[in-house]
Amino acid sequence: MVIVSVKYATCFIGITTLMKTTPTNGQCSLCAGGAAPPNPSKLLISSDNTTCNSLAVEATESNSTIGDEVCNEYLLIGLTECDCPREGLCTLCEEEGSAIPEPNKSISFDYTCSDLVLEALLESKDSPTCQNWRATAGVYCGCPNPVAVTGYCRLCGEENLLPEPSRPAGANPRTTCMTLEFNEAGLSCDVLQSTYADLCCDTSVSDAPSLMPTPTATSKASTLSFFGLSIASALAFRYC
Repeated sequence: MVIVSVKYATCFIGITTLMKTTPTNGQCSLCAGGAAPPNPSKLLISSDNTTCNSLAVEATESNSTIGDEVCNEYLLIGLTECDCPREGLCTLCEEEGSAIPEPNKSISFDYTCSDLVLEALLESKDSPTCQNWRATAGVYCGCPNPVAVTGYCRLCGEENLLPEPSRPAGANPRTTCMTLEFNEAGLSCDVLQSTYADLCCDTSVSDAPSLMPTPTATSKASTLSFFGLSIASALAFRYC
């Protein structure tokens, strides 16, 4: 039996998110909504003898539920290796089928827009969290996103974008100005701006070198996470 390895994060930045897809009754599945993988006999690149179908069975029979870290890892394997359908899932750009204009732009904690596309896909496109993704990461990655940006609370006031979205904004380097503007904590706009605007909106330091450590290629692949939640996109496996 194949077991997805989970690297639990050691710290959270105070604004965590439960990443969810369309529930089937709360039970985990390899493809969102319980859909069967399009190519069930396809072998996983991370295993010599595991097929997408056998992993789909394992996901269904696991004790994990939609929204927990183990299920998120199954879903990521489904999206990256098993060609699971992406219809109904969150995209950074609102326009159907639109690619992000700046895929290589560093957005938060040295992760690029391309890195964050997968995290967004763990949400339903109609969820409030998806709207937050589009209003923050989507906009900073070059998407116009007129629906999500309308009335959205900007740390720097009105329609002013952050001068440096990836600027560290706390002792934990994963806390950046963009994660604060994402506002998963649900703070009022007045509180959000009065608390963080001075730190995040000072353009005089917008060109300063990043204070964030740069993950190695290996650590970045194995711990891709926007909110400090482990998402093992390297997807290591062990057998029993």
